[in-house]
Amino acid sequence: MFEMATGSGKTLVMAGLILECCKQGYQNFIFFVNSTSILEKTKLNFTDSASSKYLFSENININDENTEIKSINNLNESHNNAINIYFSTIQGLFSLFTKAKENAITLEDLKDQKLVFLADEAHHLNTETKKKLNDSEASEKRNWESVVKLALKQNKDNLLLEFSATIPKEKSVEEKYKNLKVATYTLKEFSEDKFCKNIYSLSYENKELETRFLGACVSSLYKELLAQHHNIENFKPCILFKSERIEDSKENQERFNAFLENLSPLDLENFFHYSRNAFFKAAKSFFDEQKHTPNLVALLQNKFKESVQINTNNEKELEKSMLLLNSLEDRDNPKRVIFSVDKLNEGWDVLNLFDIVRLKNKASQKDTTKDAQLIGRGARYYPFSYNDFKSSRTEFYQRKFDLSNPLSALERLDYHAIYDSEFIAQLKKELQVLGLGFVNEKQTIPLTPTKRFKCYYASNTKNKNKNLFNKDYTDPVKVKLQSLHVPLFAFGVREKKVDFKEENKGDKTYYKPYTLDKIPLNYFLKALNLKNLNFKTLKKAFKKHAFNNKVGFIEQYISHLKTNFHKNQKFDDNEILLKLAVYIIGNLKDTLLKEQDKYEVSALELKEFETHNKSLSASEWEKDIPPYEWLLFKDMRKLDSDLERKFLDFINDHKEILDKKFKEWCVLRNDHFTELKVFCNIENSPFYAQGFEPDFILFAQTHEDEFLGFTCYMEAKGEHLEPSSAWKKEFLEMLENTTLKSHNKKLHLKGLPFFTFTNNNRTLNAEFVEAFHQIFKDKEC
Repeated sequence: MFEMATGSGKTLVMAGLILECCKQGYQNFIFFVNSTSILEKTKLNFTDSASSKYLFSENININDENTEIKSINNLNESHNNAINIYFSTIQGLFSLFTKAKENAITLEDLKDQKLVFLADEAHHLNTETKKKLNDSEASEKRNWESVVKLALKQNKDNLLLEFSATIPKEKSVEEKYKNLKVATYTLKEFSEDKFCKNIYSLSYENKELETRFLGACVSSLYKELLAQHHNIENFKPCILFKSERIEDSKENQERFNAFLENLSPLDLENFFHYSRNAFFKAAKSFFDEQKHTPNLVALLQNKFKESVQINTNNEKELEKSMLLLNSLEDRDNPKRVIFSVDKLNEGWDVLNLFDIVRLKNKASQKDTTKDAQLIGRGARYYPFSYNDFKSSRTEFYQRKFDLSNPLSALERLDYHAIYDSEFIAQLKKELQVLGLGFVNEKQTIPLTPTKRFKCYYASNTKNKNKNLFNKDYTDPVKVKLQSLHVPLFAFGVREKKVDFKEENKGDKTYYKPYTLDKIPLNYFLKALNLKNLNFKTLKKAFKKHAFNNKVGFIEQYISHLKTNFHKNQKFDDNEILLKLAVYIIGNLKDTLLKEQDKYEVSALELKEFETHNKSLSASEWEKDIPPYEWLLFKDMRKLDSDLERKFLDFINDHKEILDKKFKEWCVLRNDHFTELKVFCNIENSPFYAQGFEPDFILFAQTHEDEFLGFTCYMEAKGEHLEPSSAWKKEFLEMLENTTLKSHNKKLHLKGLPFFTFTNNNRTLNAEFVEAFHQIFKDKEC
């Protein structure tokens, strides 16, 4: 069982497991789920290479052989050297195995087959395990769990891999999976790790639907134009209008289009005038400042017109609608307004849903559960490129902005509903069960320092390298080309890449080193043209070499280098030789571009932290912290996770050690204080110039000298995030024993290992504890 939050990569893990099972000799897979819409969506993800959400490489190579993905209707259709997947609903699987049909899979067919069963939304598979069943579950008892068990037992080598975001809490079910869970990553952890949007509840006192229509459209348009203003591309916020019944949904769509047609500047003026919401006030200010206000009506009418709408209740258009609904993030998909009832509560893959509008005025317990499910789907973070945040970094997929930053509007999901305190309170409880919660509109809280001694910190800056045009790139390009592992290029395969573990990359079983003169000069000349690398560019980049034309460049520089080719690579075909040359020159060009995009990081210098005039934005996400007297700011009430609370408890339990060592000390919870950001200055590190904002900083004053400061940087990090933050660990280690001076002031810097719990969150990292005692338990200073 893989218990993984919605949006955390369940289907991607599934795809990886399919490849691993294939590597171990399994060729036939049966994927099943309870919902037709999820089934069709997954079928596209696994089999449609033209889909933007296709999960496999263009060419799949397993055990040094090309492998294809095939969707089959019968195990008799199974292809050799292929991954064969039979897609079915649970209900369809039961019918298939229990009712004889021509050309259908039967239980008898399974006896000689080695199969992998992939069960998505597997919480529906526990009707037999549960002790207490309601009427519908009782009728499904034989349909679902038992028929899967029966199919699984047909061959001793069969595998069942289950996936769910919500395993039932019944004791019998928990007992069943006790020793079967391979991975657990709950929505609560997913959210605390910032992979979710912030969720806001916007409550409307006016019960007219038109007010909610306008609020959602203003919210969506503001987010879109704000992204455009900051050069953030492909940012199309979508709106979901949720009705109670199908006929209501169709009627509400008609009413929405009539509202748009009749919208006037006076409607907007009244809306902003009576709105007390800080978010809408920020939207109004933005529209005014950017001169959008005079054209706002026309903008709203154009952006949300009927041609960009989908109604999921139109059965005739359902198949087409589901394709569009599962590709809303695509540039060429214009749809952004969805009208629905319950079809999208489960299995809907969407990242750019930013507004959910509840159109029903009265609410029930059943409604809160469904709406919480829907909010859980929409809460997944929509990643976008901005400044240093690139898709190769984990931070690209996490929330980036403090709530006080205007760009935090691009990281919020707004739930629009009639003001009903009882309903909202109940919905809040349902969300808490899922591990989510509403954020209250930001409040700016001034921070009062508890300590008066001078706090020193290390500071540096990063700037674009000013010597780009005077630099020679011979060495970095040489390192890159010599470390290449060129994928196999062969007939009938455009590009065939073997994805081995890092330790196998240099294994001569797979690769052999050859000098690049194996590829004749004329192919490199053609490749340089195809990659738009002219003589002038090469001359500037490779100053060490005295060449007068491109031929000279290839002869003097390229041809002598050695790189690694696949053991089966042939060098006897014109087309293949050109592809090899293009691949190598492409890597040369990529290295040049990367080198020219580099920053220079200045040396660390000592600065004093100004503790006055600081503030933070408080929200409901923030958990109360005991008012420890050693916290620098007594009003600081912001924590991102339970791990940070445990860190503060650890400090409090060991405060006597710190009291003994220092004259004065305090701990700052770093709430994005920009001046405290330091940049990685480890030369030749792939993370050079990346910014680091430590979670906690310990400031201390020694007994001996009031001008001698002691600063220690500390990070509380979840075990699953530790690998992606390894460079921060390296940077913290580099700070060890660094001393900075400025006039009569001196600062000792220290960096502790990550504060991490291992062994399923039960054991504190021994490395941290040992380092803490080593640094702080010696004599006073």
